[in-house]
Amino acid sequence: MKKFSKKLKKGFTLVELVVVIAIIAILSAASVATYFGVTESARKSTSKSNAQQVAQLIYVEALSELDDSPINFGTAGLVLKYVGESNGGYANDNAFLVAYLAENGITVDEKHELTSAKSEVEGHTNEVASLTYTESGYSYTIAFANRNYTLTAAN
Repeated sequence: MKKFSKKLKKGFTLVELVVVIAIIAILSAASVATYFGVTESARKSTSKSNAQQVAQLIYVEALSELDDSPINFGTAGLVLKYVGESNGGYANDNAFLVAYLAENGITVDEKHELTSAKSEVEGHTNEVASLTYTESGYSYTIAFANRNYTLTAAN
């Protein structure tokens, strides 16, 4: 009688290795997708928070109603004045707001954008009805009306 001896296998078969590699690939793909979702959500939250800070800073300054205040509420939005001008002239561009925000610790640079929309009410052409703040591809509209503001996502 012959004795059959079993040879002990050492190592893994090719099928076992392929299965393990496939499982690792699936898990890494899921974790990378989750990472990008979290970072995108963080960018969106940061952009909204910064837009909220811009809105609150301008709103508080407009509420102060001091004669030397560069920003006041008008009948149809915000009235912007250049600081230090003897005749109280109105600002016609965003450079005034960008400089004002920079003085108060909010930077508007090439990564951020601030645009304004003039009021369309007759007789109030120097009033800003709304601002659009854009950062990281997210835009928020800050509308000023009735001595208040609203912040809405523009995209």
